[in-house]
Amino acid sequence: MTIEQLLILAVLVLIPLVNYLAGRLRRSLKEAEPLAAAPPPPRAEPRSRPRPPALPRPAPGIVPPEAAPPRPARRRAASAAPRSLRESRRGIVLMTVLGPCRALEPPGDGPRPASGPGGTPPMTRSGDPAAGVVRR
Repeated sequence: MTIEQLLILAVLVLIPLVNYLAGRLRRSLKEAEPLAAAPPPPRAEPRSRPRPPALPRPAPGIVPPEAAPPRPARRRAASAAPRSLRESRRGIVLMTVLGPCRALEPPGDGPRPASGPGGTPPMTRSGDPAAGVVRR
């Protein structure tokens, strides 16, 4: 093994080890914190707030309207950042499978020629990459 390979291996082992030790240290500090905590400060007297005006009572014999139904749960915006690593991975896989949006291509373009590695057109038997492409 060369020195570069040893350094890479050491970094790959040290990073999770430091992360694990930092988590243990955080947990031990949280457990020790309640023991050393000072008693809570005495409560101050609440300030007097002006009371809102009383609502008028409904007339006898009239049934008040029922409360409005609860609002449906709010949906998260599609452009919001992913909340977890799993959502990030799922998004990357979906982008890879679906590919670029066809709506962004100019109108009138026919099907794209298949491309080789690096976006280059595939080579033909003659060796000329442009031999298999039909130009209009």
